[in-house]
Amino acid sequence: MLKKDIDGLLHKGLKISFLVNIESRLKQTVSRVPELAWLTIADRRGKILYQAGEVSSLENEFKTEIALEDRAGVAGKLTVGLDSNVIDETVQEISRDAFTLVGLSLLLVMEFVLLLFATLLHPLVKQRGQEELPPHDYHMRGAVFLFIFASSLCYSFIPLHMDAIYHPLPGLSREMVLGMPLAFEMLGGGLVLVPVGWWIDRRGWHQPFLLGCVLTCLGMIFSALATGPLLFIAARTLTGVGYGMTWMSAQGFVLLKQDTKKRALAISNVVAGIYGGLICGNAIGALVAHRLGFRDVFFISAILLFFLPPFIFLFLRDRFEVPETALQKKGDGQTGVLQLLTDPQALLMFLCSLVPYSVIAVGLLYYVVPIYLHTLGEGQSDIGRVIMLFGLCMIFIAPRVSSFADRMEDKRIFVYAGGFLGSCSLLLFAFSGSFSTVVLSVALFGLSVSISAASRNVIILALPVARKLGSSRVMGVYRSVDKLGQTLGGIVPASLLAYMDIRSAMAVLGGVYMGLTLLLLFRLRSEAKLIS
Repeated sequence: MLKKDIDGLLHKGLKISFLVNIESRLKQTVSRVPELAWLTIADRRGKILYQAGEVSSLENEFKTEIALEDRAGVAGKLTVGLDSNVIDETVQEISRDAFTLVGLSLLLVMEFVLLLFATLLHPLVKQRGQEELPPHDYHMRGAVFLFIFASSLCYSFIPLHMDAIYHPLPGLSREMVLGMPLAFEMLGGGLVLVPVGWWIDRRGWHQPFLLGCVLTCLGMIFSALATGPLLFIAARTLTGVGYGMTWMSAQGFVLLKQDTKKRALAISNVVAGIYGGLICGNAIGALVAHRLGFRDVFFISAILLFFLPPFIFLFLRDRFEVPETALQKKGDGQTGVLQLLTDPQALLMFLCSLVPYSVIAVGLLYYVVPIYLHTLGEGQSDIGRVIMLFGLCMIFIAPRVSSFADRMEDKRIFVYAGGFLGSCSLLLFAFSGSFSTVVLSVALFGLSVSISAASRNVIILALPVARKLGSSRVMGVYRSVDKLGQTLGGIVPASLLAYMDIRSAMAVLGGVYMGLTLLLLFRLRSEAKLIS
């Protein structure tokens, strides 16, 4: 563009030594293009007439000479000097992205191998007596992986996208508005979980699963098309409704079909698919958003979700069954749900373990980490890689801990350990606010969840009141409470940020989480029949 403009002036008869204000134009170009270190314009003899930036003696590969021409031919040259530091940083960023993609590819291959063994190679595995779970459990894991992968492509930048389309809303601070899409998405998911639990008990898991996929797909499309905060919040609410239906249906599939002796293993198998999708989705979504923008990621997510119903019909069609009549009669409707919510031991587990975990999961991973790392100057790809650490813990640690927990009579120790580690992950912010602190905090929180998640589910299901209510309905209440905590996860940090900085807010949340874990430690009953 510079050459074209200067050549146009020279062809009109203006001499190269009389270009007015050309240096200001060169300085603007250097300041706007990070890859440029300097620009010079020289005459035919090589004498530098104009320059911008600090000219250095770079190697030939870091500079380019462009001929400037007038009516008589070559009138001089425009020399472009590149910034070697920017080039090195870009190469390092590309290397990190490539390394990330290699790791994600290994996870994808692992999921495909599990699906392969559950389909084509299942007879061989069964003949050798190596089967731990039925093949349909691995089919469901593959379906959940695909759903979560597509749904989580956008989670690393939801508050940042809200910031890009931000308009003030009456009575709400900027921090609160940025947290609203996450809060309403979790709220939408929470509102449908108990009805979906009843739906599963009466009609099976497949209907809400497929409808949830459709609603999530529509939510992604509307998220891409939203031009203001209210429209974006509405789109994320619809996405949350579909997400909650599909998530609950996947757990209902496991609870309706799985032997109770392998319940924790079966739940962890599905959870591994969930967090495998979270890992790949968060990281790949961040990489794509870094290059294509936020809106295109929403459209890509919708396209991937479109292929999930055919996958379900192909591999799980023979599991489209209506539950047995005996199972449908379990529980006593709203009275049973109220009994669960008012049972002292269930209420203790909900308020002191499940809700704090849910608040931190959303508040730390999807609100604080993107915003805080953005303020530190980190790119979207690095934000995705940091969030990816959480899922790695769930993939490689959670199944092994759950397998060990199945053999333990007292599973409370895993819940206690998870609570203490989770609170410590937030208290780290009180000592340092560097990038490495955020990385360590996310990794420590991932470790805490991988230790406690499956055991917490089993303890809730083993409560006497839960046995009367029915497993699917109990998990509906469980997930509703979980979603309530996740809804608060988008609001609580934003509320604290109105009065303090991010580091202080995280330290306060960590202290509260530690106190609730101590309360659980002293008040949760220890009868073996309650937690076996």
